[in-house]
Amino acid sequence: MLKDLSLEEYVTKVDSISPTPGGGSVAALVGALGAALNRMLANLSVEKTKFKEASHAKQELFATAFHDLKQYEDALMDGIDGDALSYECVVSAYKIKDEDEIQRALHTSAFIALDIVRNANLALIAVSNLLELANKNVLSDLIAGTILLQACVEISYLNVVANLKSLKDEKNKNELLEEANTYLAESRKNKELILEKVK
Repeated sequence: MLKDLSLEEYVTKVDSISPTPGGGSVAALVGALGAALNRMLANLSVEKTKFKEASHAKQELFATAFHDLKQYEDALMDGIDGDALSYECVVSAYKIKDEDEIQRALHTSAFIALDIVRNANLALIAVSNLLELANKNVLSDLIAGTILLQACVEISYLNVVANLKSLKDEKNKNELLEEANTYLAESRKNKELILEKVK
């Protein structure tokens, strides 16, 4: 599996004539790193006086965000392989020229890209709940993680759109696109709100 490769091996695979891993897989990795950076910030915040003196409710909100980020990180890690495999299924379907298989593969690929978008956006929401009790000495890592998560959304959104272009089921296409558009708009707003609060 791609996610089991060393960092050097993965980069070498990207830097090759193979179309996988491509942008969607890389986006998932970037998103996972964004979530991980914010969990690092959380780990470096819980021993600080600001956290220890905060109300129980604020500590609980912080802890929930920390826990949720791990779930999103894991889901994004799965997307590293999920995106690549779904693309390979699309290519295989086009090679055998089976229209039903093509449509199924396109739908699956769009759905996997949408799942990456969804998880990165949810991770951004969790990040906003770390802000109040965050260790001020590592806020630059929170900013970096936020930018990476939003970049993941932007890139994977492009993959959703690309796969939906050839989908013939208009109702399904419109529903998936509407959901993707919602997450894209939310992620942009969440990123700006987070960066504004950090300033």
